[in-house]
Amino acid sequence: MNKLLRHAVVAALAAVAIGTVLRLLSDFVNAPDLGEAGWTLAAAIGIILFFIFYLRGANRRTAPGDTEARERALAFACPADRALVYFVRSGLAGAAVGVDIRVDGQTVAQIKSPRFTCVTIAPGLRTLEACVGDGRSSLAPASAVMSATVTAGSVTLLHIGMRRSMLKTALVFEPWSIETAKARLKKIGMVLADSSAA
Repeated sequence: MNKLLRHAVVAALAAVAIGTVLRLLSDFVNAPDLGEAGWTLAAAIGIILFFIFYLRGANRRTAPGDTEARERALAFACPADRALVYFVRSGLAGAAVGVDIRVDGQTVAQIKSPRFTCVTIAPGLRTLEACVGDGRSSLAPASAVMSATVTAGSVTLLHIGMRRSMLKTALVFEPWSIETAKARLKKIGMVLADSSAA
């Protein structure tokens, strides 16, 4: 059974179970409106569960930063011939869904919320991207993509936020100052990036 079908079956079974429980409860308390509304609620929960399962299906294991790696990252000290780019997620929206971090099309890390990662890259014009899965699914939020010329010795801090509209949710890059990062990153877990891919 492929993953998409498995997610649909599990979500449908959960919806049927919730609808059945609400229907039995409505019979028990003699409230027929509760039974009718219960099936609508159960269907909505089933759809939400399907999307959660689908989006989490792209999650993978990540390596947490040890004490030494955190201290190095929180010093914001960049090697003279390289550039540092920090990617940060915070907040509850989509917290359990892993967001892939890509530099010039290569995945260098995946972060959930609240987490951050720090990537050491060569200076120059680079394409930075945050996406869920392959970034092309209509079920996933639209990817955040930006081209930036990073200079040697520079530090760039990008918070990954979410912008919602009636039709689509999109990931967006929100620049942070070093002062903001110093205040916020101490309380956020770190994920190691594969800088060799950058």
